Amino acid sequence: MEKNPFRLIMKVDRTLNRLYRVELKTAEPACFLTSVSEEAWLWHGRLGHANFQSIKFLVDKEMALGAPVIKHPDQLCQACLAPKQTHTPFPQAAN
Repeated sequence: MEKNPFRLIMKVDRTLNRLYRVELKTAEPACFLTSVSEEAWLWHGRLGHANFQSIKFLVDKEMALGAPVIKHPDQLCQACLAPKQTHTPFPQAAN
């Protein structure tokens, strides 16, 4: 059976008393961390990317306690714009 070099997890030297000493350092997770400076954008994400006009309506009608006052009801985020982009139609026949 041939060894696969891509399956190697770590390589350490063996000490004189036949132990393998590994020093591991924990890392802070970087994925799934985000920082939102404005509370309106945070609520936009929490509510499944609801548009700001809808969030403003909830706040104005006192239907949601704790939601922030929306000062920019016409802004859009990149995640909301991506599915709305158009693309060229697929060709009818392959060349």
